[in-house]
Amino acid sequence: MKPGTKHPYTKLLTNGSWTARRDKPTNEREIRDWFARDPNCGVAVITGKASGNLIAVDVDYSENFSLPVPPSPQVITPRGFRSFYQVTGSERVRVKKFDWGDLLYGQLAILPPSIHPNGERYTWSDFLTPLQVEIDDLPHAYLPDVGTGSSDTWTRKQVREYSLLASRSGVCETGTITGDALRSLYSTEEIVWKVAPVLGIKERRLGHAFCCVLPGHQEKNPSGSLYRGDNGVIVYHDFHRREGVEFYTLAEVRAAQAYGHTVRLRDRRPELAVWGIRLLVEARVLPLAPVPEVQLPGDAPWSAQMVCEGFRFLLGCKWIHTPGDPSPFSWRFASVWCGVSQKQAGKGIQWLIRNRVLIPAGKHLRTTLFHIAGSADGQCSWSA
Repeated sequence: MKPGTKHPYTKLLTNGSWTARRDKPTNEREIRDWFARDPNCGVAVITGKASGNLIAVDVDYSENFSLPVPPSPQVITPRGFRSFYQVTGSERVRVKKFDWGDLLYGQLAILPPSIHPNGERYTWSDFLTPLQVEIDDLPHAYLPDVGTGSSDTWTRKQVREYSLLASRSGVCETGTITGDALRSLYSTEEIVWKVAPVLGIKERRLGHAFCCVLPGHQEKNPSGSLYRGDNGVIVYHDFHRREGVEFYTLAEVRAAQAYGHTVRLRDRRPELAVWGIRLLVEARVLPLAPVPEVQLPGDAPWSAQMVCEGFRFLLGCKWIHTPGDPSPFSWRFASVWCGVSQKQAGKGIQWLIRNRVLIPAGKHLRTTLFHIAGSADGQCSWSA
């Protein structure tokens, strides 16, 4: 694509046209040649048969949009978002304009890192890059023989994909704990020595090596240490840089131990904050914020009990800095946070929604937020 436009870069294309690519997809060598000739050019994918029946749900007016958006690669656009799905050859697709946007099939769909004519850059949604999530099938609600669907149907079917970036207050900008206070806590050796045992770290001296505690890094020889960064915050030093990363925040180490693999959260600041707060709570540095108790019936499934307690624990951590706010809570994140499988997390969440324990409390952008029973008004009458 021409830099900063929505038009094909005809000077770089064979025969000056992109339509020939519908039958002969571009290869990596050709793409590299394009960027060698002009590093600022944009990129796009040809939806439809040329890309294996790829279809793009291009939403420009989210206030008019209420159809399901299952987790699948998603691009943030200047006017909304664009999610990519696949259809089978037998499915009929309505390629036309809607009051919320378009379905793109057989057309160009611009991808990151292209720049929009208004100067904004297209970016991938957090947790929804092609490297993080597989392309899902287009929901039947978009097909003409099914109809348009509804947001209520989607809520019963599945919880919206996890994104703590939807947290309305950002990272500890309100409430009893601020971002500066968190940084100060993780800059204090006395606090870090309380946190370290939770992570499995027994060493109590900065700069002294110990065996790595990151998942998949277990070994006999010491290969990690605690290190004070230039900003004063004490971080985890991974000598081997196995994933190409040398330093992790202690919150990232705690998150990695839950995920089962290393994670980078510095561009996902609200999630970084909530794992940092959880670690401080587990080390008994901070008390949980009050959260309503929930008495589930005796026949409530085990998955619902685990997810319910996990969600209360999440609110107890988040309400330390954003008291009373609802929170996103998806299958994938719930499985990590609660220590259950994603399937169990999904069953638990569905049961809790169906039984009005998890209560939808609106949306932030495209993410559903939840309260827990007894706190819909943001006030708590029980203690955690």
